[in-house]
Amino acid sequence: MIDPNSYATGTPERLMADWLSCWKQEEWDKMFNLTSKTWRGSEELPELFEVEYYSRKLLGAEIIKKHAYENEVDFKIRVYYFYAGTTTPKEKVFFLGVFREGAPGTLSSTVDWVVDPDLV
Repeated sequence: MIDPNSYATGTPERLMADWLSCWKQEEWDKMFNLTSKTWRGSEELPELFEVEYYSRKLLGAEIIKKHAYENEVDFKIRVYYFYAGTTTPKEKVFFLGVFREGAPGTLSSTVDWVVDPDLV
């Protein structure tokens, strides 16, 4: 599993690791609060969270690739999980975007990093 303490506080890597740690620990409120304002405003949130996260027990994760831009970092991550009620491990590769969101939907270099789970 990716250890949040191996990254400096305030970095996109730390946020990505914190978000995955929340998923593993099933800290849904904390995980939700790390997402972007734009994403939090979506009407489909409860359903998406239930399908994508609540139903999957995260076992571990690893970074495959990272692309950094000025105010955005995209992580290609492999996660290992099993669905609730099963014991068969599965894996999935997905992209997790971390960016600095000013007003909803805009980038800014002066604010904290947030997660865009839409890439998952």
